[in-house]
Amino acid sequence: MGWKGNVRSINSMLNEAQRAAQRRQREAERQQRAAQKMAELERTAYEVQQHEAHLSWLTSIHAEDVAEVDWQAIAGSPRPIAPTPTTEREDEAVANLESYEPSFVDRKLKRAERKQAALCDAVETARRQDQSTHADGQASYGKNTATWKHETELARGVLEGSRSAHKAAIDLAAPFASLDEYGLRVTVDFDAHIPTAAVLVRDADVVPSQTKSLLQSGKLSVKNTPKGKFFEVYQDYVCGAVLRVANELLGLVPVNAVVVTARVNRLNPATGHIEEQPILSVAVPRATMRQLNLQSASASAALTNFSHNVSFKKTQGFGPVSEVDSTGLELGA
Repeated sequence: MGWKGNVRSINSMLNEAQRAAQRRQREAERQQRAAQKMAELERTAYEVQQHEAHLSWLTSIHAEDVAEVDWQAIAGSPRPIAPTPTTEREDEAVANLESYEPSFVDRKLKRAERKQAALCDAVETARRQDQSTHADGQASYGKNTATWKHETELARGVLEGSRSAHKAAIDLAAPFASLDEYGLRVTVDFDAHIPTAAVLVRDADVVPSQTKSLLQSGKLSVKNTPKGKFFEVYQDYVCGAVLRVANELLGLVPVNAVVVTARVNRLNPATGHIEEQPILSVAVPRATMRQLNLQSASASAALTNFSHNVSFKKTQGFGPVSEVDSTGLELGA
């Protein structure tokens, strides 16, 4: 092959190498686009999932399972048992000392006396350990007895209907602490005819103004939430807050009924100031509450089981209302 043939052969090889490199580049770009699309799909799916989880979170405040405190069991709980002095370690050490018999090797190496002295020291150490164990037990007994006395006295006060005991039980149990995450602040008044609670809820801005969904193509769809749907979610949020607070109160305080009022900070056009306004007030008898399966019921629908004051319009939300009068409700458990 002449030099021209060699040149053509080399050029052909170079062209093939370039084409192969281009194919690899196109394949790499294709894989990168596919990976980017997959990552985008995952991000979109996650964003929609978070949006739906937030809506579920807002509308399920009332669904938390609440256990009732058994004040009868607490009031009748036995006094802690005082610890008795123990000599367990000392007895074992004494037994080891008394059973020691120097071996031939010990006598030969003159170490019997050292071993016997060590066993005597072990008896004294064991005695101190027994005394320390008893002292720790006494300290624990003192603390446990103080706790028992406080809890049983509190339980008896709660069962007797003492309002100060009811307040102390609420302060001790802090049943509303977990509601902070929902932006709820709860205060309870035990000076009224029956326990009444005020729950300060967030305004409607707690509900997303846009609805996110996943299209068949995998793209994210973002639309303005229709007013009806927007206020429907907010209604469930407020109703759920009221039912949850009532359920927590009834689980902790043995009374027949409670009144719970939802309030929100809003502008009072008459004063020009932001003020707390009641937007929902509910009387909740224990007997009715215990008949409901709140884990399956919607908060707004469950509210129809109770006497309540509300002014709600599907496209405007809540208006101000007066609080429920608790005078005719029974206090006893």
